[in-house]
Amino acid sequence: MTRKETHWADIIDRINPVKKDDEPRREGRVLLEREYSKQHQSAVWTKTYQRKQDNNKAESSLYDLSVFSEWESTLVQRAYSDGVESSFRLLENNFQASKIHTGTTPLNERTARSSTMRTFDAGPDLYLWMLMRPQQDGRLLPHPFVQQSCYLHLVRGILRALDDFHAKGFIHCDLHFGNITLPVSYKPIKTKRLAGEQLRVEALWDDMKIFDFDCSASQKIEPYATLPLRTEDDNGGPSLLMSSHLRNRLLAMHQLLRAKGQIEPFDRDFWSRQPGKPLKCFTTLDWREDLYQLGYWLKEMRDGNSRTNTWGGAAHVDAMSGPAAVNAFIGRFPEELMAWGSLAQMDWCPDTNTSKILAPTQPHGSYIERIDKLLKLLPKPPSAYVIHRADHDSRYKTLLEKKRVRAKARRARWAALLLWPGAQVKKIAKTFKTSVLALWSWFSLAMLARLGLVIAVILGLKWAHDYGYANMAKRVVAEVDKWKPQTPTVPVTPQPEPPAAPPVTPPVAPPVAPPVSPEPSSTTLAVYAAQTKAIQDGQWYASKAQAGPVELQWVEDSLALAKRPGLPEAQFAVAMLHCSGIAAQVEKNTASCGQWLSATLSNPLLKAGAERDSYRDSVAALIDHMVLTARGRGEAADTTFAAALLPGLQVSLGTFPGLAPRLALIQACHSNPKDPQAAIKTLRAVALPKAMVYQPDVHPLLELLESAKGIDCT
Repeated sequence: MTRKETHWADIIDRINPVKKDDEPRREGRVLLEREYSKQHQSAVWTKTYQRKQDNNKAESSLYDLSVFSEWESTLVQRAYSDGVESSFRLLENNFQASKIHTGTTPLNERTARSSTMRTFDAGPDLYLWMLMRPQQDGRLLPHPFVQQSCYLHLVRGILRALDDFHAKGFIHCDLHFGNITLPVSYKPIKTKRLAGEQLRVEALWDDMKIFDFDCSASQKIEPYATLPLRTEDDNGGPSLLMSSHLRNRLLAMHQLLRAKGQIEPFDRDFWSRQPGKPLKCFTTLDWREDLYQLGYWLKEMRDGNSRTNTWGGAAHVDAMSGPAAVNAFIGRFPEELMAWGSLAQMDWCPDTNTSKILAPTQPHGSYIERIDKLLKLLPKPPSAYVIHRADHDSRYKTLLEKKRVRAKARRARWAALLLWPGAQVKKIAKTFKTSVLALWSWFSLAMLARLGLVIAVILGLKWAHDYGYANMAKRVVAEVDKWKPQTPTVPVTPQPEPPAAPPVTPPVAPPVAPPVSPEPSSTTLAVYAAQTKAIQDGQWYASKAQAGPVELQWVEDSLALAKRPGLPEAQFAVAMLHCSGIAAQVEKNTASCGQWLSATLSNPLLKAGAERDSYRDSVAALIDHMVLTARGRGEAADTTFAAALLPGLQVSLGTFPGLAPRLALIQACHSNPKDPQAAIKTLRAVALPKAMVYQPDVHPLLELLESAKGIDCT
């Protein structure tokens, strides 16, 4: 393992301004090299574009990518002249012209232009900050940036950088943690030798910058070629890293390339010859695209559900341990940003390849004001935190552990050597003490034996004395008795026993009347609700055990009360009995189950709160099990249950908007006849009033239903 193969080496190389890269770094088609410029007293990046090879061809085809270096250089110079402080600065660029060729010149005979651009270092990007994650006992701990105060400072810093960037008419189009820099102030910490190397780092939140403009757009300048961005993910689906604003424009350019038979998509001469200036559509992009991409990455950071979970989110941000206002903001702000790229913001015009819905005033300032108010409710984040090299360099950690073990053994040897005289004295004293204790023990036993003998002699003499006097007293009494006069003995006549009392007959108890079966005990809703909870928590309801008198009486009460208006608890209980079939009095019938569930959902007296949420979750689970996921288990979907439940779902859509996706799937795939238009109306009724909030379970399904492809019910 070399130094470059450790995270610690990457951290040191990037935060140290005078450190030069040992070798250039290759990131896809770009070659990057970092060095320190004494003239400018700053680190400088050299960026060189390489030829891109198309592996799908039998013969290698080379794309001329120098156009992106020229485009990026143009944008950086324009941003500097417009006074964009959140942009990185250009030092110099160097373009070497290629051999002039026409569109019919074979690709293997073309000479790509070499392009080199040098820029000033703007600090480590957020991907490098992601590596500075602490550990404990070899286990990664959540990154300090996912704590609520740090998370809000990070969001605020990015919004400040984008506010200045967007106000001057620039759109980044490829916003992610690798294209956002956060300058750092660092200082090595002097520690004991065996404590290992440590570094104190401090984030400079107010100096964040945006860089890497090769895929960016400007509202003032047309790009030289279509932007080199992928519209699909690795599985062939639409990429979630961009919104429809950018994806529709890129797809239109790809369609033009196919129609013209153009193989090289980044040929500047080809695009300059096209009538109508098709690349002008990129000048109509606005800040909504960047805010959508920012919301996507903030959501990944907050939830911690990315492929690698490198931030360790959900342990701090998602735990929501702060004030209610902060919890609510963090819980919905990424989705609020992503809503700027939703279909509600898109009315696509294929003739001009633009959206008819114009962007409103930039909301960056209002977002920053909201975050400033929330930061006052939280304690200030730590000004800096410490990272240990042992947490980021496994070889160094192993070496440090070996040094600690050797040092411990060395201390043990010195301690044994220094304590040897004392140990010998202690050993001699212990031997002497043992001898003294043994002598004292024998002496004590001898004294105890002598004392015991004396006590035995005394007790023996006392017994002999007492025994002798006792015998003498007995002989004197016997002699005195001989001189006493004899008294005649009167015979005692035995008295007859009294007659036995006649046996007492116990009173006969009056016959006990057989118990009378009481009327249904649930005279009030509170009593019935308590009885229902006790039954559902019991063994009979959970494991279908033998029903007792209490369970049978509860079933009768439920059937009686369900027929009365205004008792949704009893209606829901009867529905569950029809679905499960655990009661002998109630037939297992999924159609009846659906009818009673429909009546429960339609009941206007259904109370709000945890009980209503429990009904919603139970209905959703039954729909998933009996209808939506039945095909996955090799079973047929229960359409009778779906048809019986459908009226209640339609009536209760305003009360239970969370059931809208399931209602739409039943209408589109499991109703008779299938009605996709009704499913679209259902989703629009839920989505359109909340157009500014992106709903992951509603909008993707709505987009799929409205697309030409439609939904695949299989």
